[in-house]
Amino acid sequence: MDHQDRYIKVVNLLKPYQKIWQNEILHSYPYSACAYPSEWIEEISEIKDPEVLLKLERKDFKNIIKNKSLYNLYQSAQELTSFPIYEPKNPLPTNWTTFLQMILKKQYEIKMMAPLVAEHAQDKKIIDIGGGVGFLAQTLAWSYHLPVTSFDQEKKFQDSGHQRQLSYAPSKDHFVHYIHSKIDEHNEQFLNALNEQTLTTGLHTCGDLAATQIKLSLKKQSSLINLGCCYFKMTVNEFNLSTFAKKHGLEIFSTFALTLASRGHQKVSKVDFIKKRKVKFYRYAFHMYFYDILKRPEYLTLGNSSEKLYDLSFGLYAEEQFKRLNLPFPGIDSLESFYSSSETQKKILQMLSAGILRDLFGRVLETYIVLDRALFLEENNYESTILALFSEEISPRNLALVGKSKSV
Repeated sequence: MDHQDRYIKVVNLLKPYQKIWQNEILHSYPYSACAYPSEWIEEISEIKDPEVLLKLERKDFKNIIKNKSLYNLYQSAQELTSFPIYEPKNPLPTNWTTFLQMILKKQYEIKMMAPLVAEHAQDKKIIDIGGGVGFLAQTLAWSYHLPVTSFDQEKKFQDSGHQRQLSYAPSKDHFVHYIHSKIDEHNEQFLNALNEQTLTTGLHTCGDLAATQIKLSLKKQSSLINLGCCYFKMTVNEFNLSTFAKKHGLEIFSTFALTLASRGHQKVSKVDFIKKRKVKFYRYAFHMYFYDILKRPEYLTLGNSSEKLYDLSFGLYAEEQFKRLNLPFPGIDSLESFYSSSETQKKILQMLSAGILRDLFGRVLETYIVLDRALFLEENNYESTILALFSEEISPRNLALVGKSKSV
């Protein structure tokens, strides 16, 4: 399936369900489930086993979903968001210094990404964008002996990285060159570092930085390996980059949709899933009480609450929230009665079911964004490949876009 064909199929999947993925469940109350086919909500609401619900959360639907139209939607989403899984040709050579001071997630990401960069380096100079401390940059320099320059606007991170390499680099001949600099089209220092013999990369380029990396790499015909994340930080100018997307794509994603794209492939444990579900039961009920009983339709921002609070009754949970909001407390009996009513419980289950269905679109939305970037490369005479670089269990933002100019 080429990128244009897949993109059109993604658009056709998303378009009929815009009222679902453009709107967040709680913000849409009391119409949270109205955009969803009632038979879909009913089917999910009837599932009581947390193990089965967790499987659905993980998009494992084949022995669960009975409704034909919903089953087909799950299957189409799965097919359209599946990309070749990257397998390193030359695994990362390591020693006792390679992963010093790195958390386990970062160790895994670098173990997978460094070989990919090395495979495409081909005597090129590596430009690490938003490199921070420089864990990736140092791994490329120390393990593969590649010339690497790390750009970042946070000097304290770079200072930490410089100290790390003074302490642990195997040789000064393979030091990373750190440059404290912002990455944008107006920064001549950064632009002058790019040319046909450079490869730009970045481990999770946040928000607009991913699109900036792509645009500036194209400007100087640099090769690139791009991993986007934090799509909710994107601005309208970085959306629908390609001419093909401008012609055939969707106009824009809401902040809710971009947030969904940013978390659409996360894999949670059973314990975390049950905990999250309990939090939502209480959070939804609290908002419903304000809307239905107190006649206050505004959305309430509660912030993070202590996990212990969710081990208490709903009334005691709500009492704490009223204190935090500095509002008069209506009494535990009123709150407990509201929460335990069959009507409230039914509405919450419907909202939770809608949430599970809405989550299905997260990975599809991310795929839309990455495909647009791949098409943008191709329109500018680049070869583009999308790979599933990481295991989604460990690092859910795992789509790597690899680009190389055909004219170089």
